[in-house]
Amino acid sequence: MPLVVKDNQGAPNNWLHSRIKAHLAAAIFLNDAGMLSTAIERWKVHTRSYVYIDADAGTPVLPSSSQLATRGKAAWSPPRFVAGMTMETRRDLNHQELGMRSIFNSLTMITNQGRDALTGNDNRERLTTFLEFMPVLAQTRQEHPYGICNDPILVNPPDGYLRDVAERVPYEIAYSLLRTADKPLPKAEQELDMAPATGASRWVTKWEALTHRLQ
Repeated sequence: MPLVVKDNQGAPNNWLHSRIKAHLAAAIFLNDAGMLSTAIERWKVHTRSYVYIDADAGTPVLPSSSQLATRGKAAWSPPRFVAGMTMETRRDLNHQELGMRSIFNSLTMITNQGRDALTGNDNRERLTTFLEFMPVLAQTRQEHPYGICNDPILVNPPDGYLRDVAERVPYEIAYSLLRTADKPLPKAEQELDMAPATGASRWVTKWEALTHRLQ
């Protein structure tokens, strides 16, 4: 539990967001309102440092603790910043997926507890911008879209240990949470229409098609 609730250890990428998700889940399981509030604040702060938007003006938000900020700065070194990219876009799309799935699953838990984590900050813009930009990367695959990488965009990590097949994986929960009349998210919707239902081999995401695919 100490590692789950601390922000001064480990990497500020998908690892951190999976810990925040665990922090939220523990708070809900223990019915601890104070712990839940603390975990929600962590989600707000670190979601801002994971997704880039135009308002950042070439200087991405860094994680709050000095140790994580140093590692976060090292992760953000693209030839060009583009709204919607994340701290791990240049690493590979599957590590990025792990981070974003944790962010969206955490937001689901927060919302289901009747809490609002999107008012008073720019995280809604960050998340919707991501959802509209990521289909571009999913479609271009190994090309160099927008000059954000010196090397091709990778779907899988180099050794392929996370995924045995590079298939499209739509963000069903995110689309369900964030689509509004003002923000219809047409590219995210198109990606849902084009992608097959998430396969059982997708150990992080396989249940999302059952709960959100038809909504």
